[in-house]
Amino acid sequence: MYFLLAVVALVRSYLRATPFERAASGFNVLVACFVLGLAPMVPTAVSLVAPGVVFPGSDYYDLTWVLIPFAMARATIMHAGNSPASAARG
Repeated sequence: MYFLLAVVALVRSYLRATPFERAASGFNVLVACFVLGLAPMVPTAVSLVAPGVVFPGSDYYDLTWVLIPFAMARATIMHAGNSPASAARG
């Protein structure tokens, strides 16, 4: 449930940000990595409905989950670099 709320908050923040804010804070990469990281959920849902369907490369779908923490760490670093506190440090 918390993950779903976090995704909703991410989408809401993304839609409210200006294109400049999205690029400066790393939102674009964050959303792209979230989409790629969650993409294997589609074949998983299809296999629940139609168990006979086999998707190529399904052994490696779990590797895309690595993109989510990578994207969150990258966005955090970019956001910290653009904050007023980091500008004051010089």
